Amino acid sequence: MKNKPLPEMPVSETASSEEALQFVRDLQEQYLRERPVDQNAFIEQYLDRFTRGELRGIGRRILMDIMKRPQISTEAGPEPEAPGRAARPRSRTRRATSGRRRQAPER
Repeated sequence: MKNKPLPEMPVSETASSEEALQFVRDLQEQYLRERPVDQNAFIEQYLDRFTRGELRGIGRRILMDIMKRPQISTEAGPEPEAPGRAARPRSRTRRATSGRRRQAPER
């Protein structure tokens, strides 16, 4: 059996962060206004307004924004150290002793 080539899929543009944020906010606002009993039907009805390409672009942007490393400004201070073993503070080492205390010599 030979592998069949995949059908050509139209490339959808990635939505901007503002468009993805507006999509989520509109969904939340409409949900709060209507308070639907059947949540799945409400979401399906909301998603039917968009084309498959638009939904892919919005989903791609949401994932990109979630996975993006948070921006650290230089004004906030130095960058945090890389994770790893923390340096142990130098302190006086304790000598190993038995659990029993020695009794003072009797006079």
